[in-house]
Amino acid sequence: MRVHLPHFINENWKPYLCNVNSKPASILVDVGIRTTVPDPARQWLLWAWVYFKQPRADGLSSSEEFATLCAIEDKLTPLVEERCRALAVGRITTDGRREFYYYGPNVDGFEKAVRESLSSFDGYDFAQGNQYDPQWNQYLTVLFPSDEDPRQRKSLWRLFRENPRSNCQID
Repeated sequence: MRVHLPHFINENWKPYLCNVNSKPASILVDVGIRTTVPDPARQWLLWAWVYFKQPRADGLSSSEEFATLCAIEDKLTPLVEERCRALAVGRITTDGRREFYYYGPNVDGFEKAVRESLSSFDGYDFAQGNQYDPQWNQYLTVLFPSDEDPRQRKSLWRLFRENPRSNCQID
């Protein structure tokens, strides 16, 4: 099992498995900020999607791309945080892509930061966007774990505790 924890990850970040748009997904989210959102100083949802070259059959990331995806995240997130004064809140791995989500005070500099950080990763297609989201709906209704259907979600930590010799990886 390989776990990549970027510099911004702390004990408040939690991974879990679920379905997003009827597709298997792995979500890593900062649950520690839940009591402080929505943040009136950061009302813009910013996102960057990176499309895999070699996704697994279920659409999740493959071990062949693990190191590159880690390097992409290590370059993208600090640049977005610095240039856009944005807060990284979560990521979704699903359907052949990794989706990075941030909240910022505006959209200034986001497109340039994404292009610049991904320019050195040849062959990786990406998309980016933004949406005014003062209620933090993406964080609260998509990223943050829901207890509505416990069959839809299973903590990765529990999964690893049940089968510590598994060949799974959190990425």
